[in-house]
Amino acid sequence: MTRTLGSGQALCAFRALGEPEGFKLEGMNPERREAQVGDVLSVVMPGLPEAGSTRVEVWGSGRLRPDGTSVELTEPGVVQVEVWVAAPGRFFGTEWRPWIVPGPVRVLPRGPGI
Repeated sequence: MTRTLGSGQALCAFRALGEPEGFKLEGMNPERREAQVGDVLSVVMPGLPEAGSTRVEVWGSGRLRPDGTSVELTEPGVVQVEVWVAAPGRFFGTEWRPWIVPGPVRVLPRGPGI
């Protein structure tokens, strides 16, 4: 477990909202948890029975693309990508709640190109 935490591959999942098995964040160096400006991260979601019951939230150096599951890295810094789920509300209806929260990804400047 210590190795997983140190590698940045750990995540926090609220299992009462669903199992996180199958979740992946692709498009980065997984050992260093880094990517470059201009790269696109893809969020692989675990299956849930209802369509529209999950959404991806992005904070920091990225923006969610219109497809709702890919994140374009826009500037150097750090980006946090999370999966939220529509969960039962306190009294009635539903509320959006964080479900899967992986560690942040460091966004590096794009190196000199060809």
